[in-house]
Amino acid sequence: MEIRLLQSQIDEWLPNNILNKWRYNNLAAFRNDLTAKILCAANNFGLGFKTNNLLELNMNGILPIQDILPDEYRKIKDQLRKRDLMFIDQLIANNSTLFTWEQLNNTLNFTSKGKIPKWWIKLENILIDNHNERSIKQEFICDYKKNSFNTRFLYILNIDRRRFYWIVTRKRKKSTNFFYTIFGKLINDSFSYSNKKCNIIHYIQQNTNDTNIHLTQCKNKNCNSGTWNSSKLHCEITISKSKSLKIDGKISKNNQTWIIKQPIALCDQILQSLVTSNSENTLRDIRVDDTDNRIFLIKNYLHMNEKYIEQLMIIYNQLKDLDINDIIVYTDGSLNRYIDQDNNLHIEQGFGWVIIDNNNKIAEFKGASKGWPSSTRMELLAVVTVLMIIPKYKSVQIYTDSNNVITKFNV
Repeated sequence: MEIRLLQSQIDEWLPNNILNKWRYNNLAAFRNDLTAKILCAANNFGLGFKTNNLLELNMNGILPIQDILPDEYRKIKDQLRKRDLMFIDQLIANNSTLFTWEQLNNTLNFTSKGKIPKWWIKLENILIDNHNERSIKQEFICDYKKNSFNTRFLYILNIDRRRFYWIVTRKRKKSTNFFYTIFGKLINDSFSYSNKKCNIIHYIQQNTNDTNIHLTQCKNKNCNSGTWNSSKLHCEITISKSKSLKIDGKISKNNQTWIIKQPIALCDQILQSLVTSNSENTLRDIRVDDTDNRIFLIKNYLHMNEKYIEQLMIIYNQLKDLDINDIIVYTDGSLNRYIDQDNNLHIEQGFGWVIIDNNNKIAEFKGASKGWPSSTRMELLAVVTVLMIIPKYKSVQIYTDSNNVITKFNV
């Protein structure tokens, strides 16, 4: 019974236990869902349900999208589920600024080509006061759950020195408690995993009519924020990695201007917590992002050493930066038993995988394992480790020659 309730909650993409909150009463709208039909009938007869210690699916958010668009919600639920959207929290930066449709899809790694959906236009009209500034109406302002899209620069273990990395940080104005936001392009040669600081080429944010971030390179030889490099002819700033973010998502260029398709509020809300002193921190400021979760799982559930963790996180960050949505992986595991000249039994077992794109190898990983000898366990370890480093919102196809994995763990 509990599984059926959870399945109906997921199918209808609802934030609450459906026994406690069910808004529908039209049985004909739910042809193949008996649970939904029973709940509709109960609503028609004015019946309610009392729940005791039922297994519940907890969704984290403050204001459900269904509360704002109750009439359209069933028509758009599949679009929302595809993008993993359920709450207004996910559409707002810094509790005050609504994303544009283009910015939202950029943070979700979806294309924004085609017409803007009618439900999104209606949502904008309901939520925002000023369409230029994208500021939300006073009645919708509250302490929403923070959106963490960009990556904490502290967690970047390695970089591809052939690529550009855009960085945003905050610096304190001299002799004041005022912080201001600084953008820049990483000087790759200044990056070292063991060094807490690195250098960026300073870029200045331009005033524009939209809420995207527009940047041009600083040409001021007497800039108060950085130091002029006379040989390279650019302004350099030394930054602390612990107080900086690597900007993710698509970045375009128009003449000499770089355009970051996200509101400045999305950067500011996280940067504010990074530069707050320990005495000013509260529990709600402490955040565990996607990278933290993956390191924790790999370290505590797979019990891998630091060398393997570092390799996996390098691949994870590499995949996040690649413009590939469909990832193809070939996995393998092996177990080898042999007896040496002294008649001692030896057991060697290992696993590995390789990620392919257009017949080109993108990344590979190899590992060994101690403990109970099992070839199936090695095949499973290969699958589990690769799943732990696939970035959110990307699909993956896994190819394995293990019949046990295919037949027993197919979902």
